[in-house]
Amino acid sequence: MFPDMIDANQQQMIKGIPGYNRSKPLTRQVAAVMIQNLKQLQVDTKVTLTDSTDPWAIEAIQALIGSGVIDPDTRIQKDGSVNFRSKQLLLRQEACALLDKAFNYYTLPLASK
Repeated sequence: MFPDMIDANQQQMIKGIPGYNRSKPLTRQVAAVMIQNLKQLQVDTKVTLTDSTDPWAIEAIQALIGSGVIDPDTRIQKDGSVNFRSKQLLLRQEACALLDKAFNYYTLPLASK
């Protein structure tokens, strides 16, 4: 990456996250918005979130789930509903899984479907 692009990419990554503070731990919904801001995945409105999610994060989470960018502990039910655990803090293992799937690095031993 070119040094003159770093600031623009950082601003793009946190776009749409109200009150973002880099010194606070990330929640799962904040991480989903960051990934969606960089990847621009297609939003899948057939995905229904069953947990409490802030309105600014719903489309990003739907896009990630619809594209298969989920951690191994997240399960999609037959009716398309998902408990993404949006407001829980993001664990390092979960962050690695999401980043691996989103950016096709596959550095973790994840089962492919």
